[in-house]
Amino acid sequence: LEHRIDDSRGRAGGFFRGGEVAPGIVGLTPTQNLLILGVIVTFDSHF
Repeated sequence: LEHRIDDSRGRAGGFFRGGEVAPGIVGLTPTQNLLILGVIVTFDSHF
């Protein structure tokens, strides 16, 4: 389980906020909170 906050600022930075703020202009936000659950599954078979 991992919690992280990504920060992307600058000319080409930002994360999609969802939706358009004006026609043809995508809404962006400079930060993004993520909660990630990673699962590693290993299959071991004998042939």
